[in-house]
Amino acid sequence: MNDQYLILLPIVFTMGLPLILIVIGLTVGTALEKRHIRALGEQELALKGIVVTNHKRLPGGADEKVILHLVSGEVVLSADFFKNLRAALRHLTGGRLYSLEGVLERARREAVVRMKSMASRQGAHMIINARIETSRIGSTMVEVLAYGTAVSRGNNREVA
Repeated sequence: MNDQYLILLPIVFTMGLPLILIVIGLTVGTALEKRHIRALGEQELALKGIVVTNHKRLPGGADEKVILHLVSGEVVLSADFFKNLRAALRHLTGGRLYSLEGVLERARREAVVRMKSMASRQGAHMIINARIETSRIGSTMVEVLAYGTAVSRGNNREVA
């Protein structure tokens, strides 16, 4: 009876161990992604008072004295192995790469949160002329840069 188990042992290790590692990878990756999305939601809620617009000028004109600062937020994210595998399979048949859209959305949200955090530290209440740039790094990573002009009320570097 023990000999039968010894024969099965290599099979269990060659098939079972990779399956266990795959399950652990999926579980941990999904949990980390959900935690990141939850943290982004909390940060966005905390920074909701900072208005972001792509207008090049202050809304309604500049009736008050303001301080202008350049603010930016940058993030580099990579898709996990399983998202890349799903994207590669989808690439064979064509169509939208839903598995990678979530990564881009998270990267965009994180870059905007970082930009708003920088503006908040400078005492800004608004960001005008906001822009978002993306670039691909390697085959599995994306860089997102959000930048704009933070507007603070004040007397230094006055703009009328």
